[in-house]
Amino acid sequence: MLMDEKELISKIKEHLHDSLDEWLGNDYPDEGTEDFDLWKRRERAIDSIETVSDLQPYAAEFERHEEEFLECWGL
Repeated sequence: MLMDEKELISKIKEHLHDSLDEWLGNDYPDEGTEDFDLWKRRERAIDSIETVSDLQPYAAEFERHEEEFLECWGL
């Protein structure tokens, strides 16, 4: 059964937040550092994803293998 777009977006955002948490580990970067800025940019970008078409710009900016990322979600 195919999931609807809302459910797919929810699963992808959950995955992206988990991935971001894994990247952070227990070491939250200090404000003003490059890692802090990247963390907050990624967090805002994930939170702003509302439709499948919002995933392309996210993937282009934050995913090393953009096409692979989109393909793994069937996009």
